[in-house]
Amino acid sequence: MGKWRVMKCRGKVLRRALSYLLLLGVLGLPGRAGAFYELESEEGDRSLEAAGAFRLSGAWLHLPDVPLIYKDGDDGLAALVGRLLLSGDLHEKVGYELNVYLDLARSPSVGTTGAVSTVGSSATPYRAPYLAWRFWEDGSVGGQLGLDRLTFTARLDPVVITAGRFPVNFSVTNMFTPNDVFAPFSATSINKIYKPGVDAVRVGWAPGEFTQITLVGVLGWDKQDEPAWSRSAVLLRASTVVWNQQLSLLGGRVAGRWLVGASLQGEAGPFGLRAEGHVGFRDDDGDGTLDPDRDGNVGAPIHVKVAAGVDHRFSWRNATLGFEAYYQSDGASRSSRYIERAGALLPDELPYMGQLYMGVSGGLELLPILNMGAMVLLNATDFSGLATLSLMYNIADEADA
Repeated sequence: MGKWRVMKCRGKVLRRALSYLLLLGVLGLPGRAGAFYELESEEGDRSLEAAGAFRLSGAWLHLPDVPLIYKDGDDGLAALVGRLLLSGDLHEKVGYELNVYLDLARSPSVGTTGAVSTVGSSATPYRAPYLAWRFWEDGSVGGQLGLDRLTFTARLDPVVITAGRFPVNFSVTNMFTPNDVFAPFSATSINKIYKPGVDAVRVGWAPGEFTQITLVGVLGWDKQDEPAWSRSAVLLRASTVVWNQQLSLLGGRVAGRWLVGASLQGEAGPFGLRAEGHVGFRDDDGDGTLDPDRDGNVGAPIHVKVAAGVDHRFSWRNATLGFEAYYQSDGASRSSRYIERAGALLPDELPYMGQLYMGVSGGLELLPILNMGAMVLLNATDFSGLATLSLMYNIADEADA
């Protein structure tokens, strides 16, 4: 995150910004249609539901002069993402889900990570590269057709087995999510409806009403598009409820490291509590031995990542207010080491360069069809920050701007 800046807006820049904002008014319309086709067998054990979803997005970026990254000027994003969604049952105990996407985007020169990312720009080592077809690439404009989810689920009570491509998330916190190690969302992501799926097999066992044991294996791919153990994952997670608090433990291997972690979520009076974290052991080649030590904490063979927060919901206009803090021991202790930190990022690790971050988020219902949200993030390493303000307007049933 860059330093806080107060910029004088020249007339030319203002006019251009207003034109882009007008474009946003036209393009910032996400929506999901209700099922346009439904089918069910006479026995009721086989079914099909088909639906569609689309998102139109636009963004204007004013870029300061940063040497070696981009030149001073304006840039923008325009993107259309359409989805075909199929779901239903093949048998009384076997369900399925299919999600095919079409991504057309004009991407900014600085890349489309974080708030303005699209499904086509998401990168993770846990998705087979052969299930996406890039049919158009001309400068900053591109088009991609791909498979985001293909899931088969066998419900064998008390065991549930899921196989295919589907989202996996072991996180309980809201802004900073160190235990979300499979294609995580950035804290500033605008669209979090469809988390990218990964190629996995998951076995869940519920030995009790509030106890769950989950084993997940995820296939990883190296930079040569070949399956690789060093980029694959096997994680075991156990969770239970104690005194109205959900506690969980997890451990295993993910791309580039082994980890042991835990999480907690629940309530203490009027406040919601959330915490999670893990200790990681870097092992890039997957041979079971720690990577060599580096000079200083950046990229250290053993690291700690932990996030914790508290939130409260008010009765007035359904308002919410939350605070979270995030610490990572392998972050850069000073800004001069950010480039070194960037070179030591692990697969699917979000680019938090410093050691300590704090965030405040909130929202309220201005009208029954108009919601406002806000977020402020602070990097305590160099006291840089980022602030966002958002409005969501319900245009019609299952359509928002």
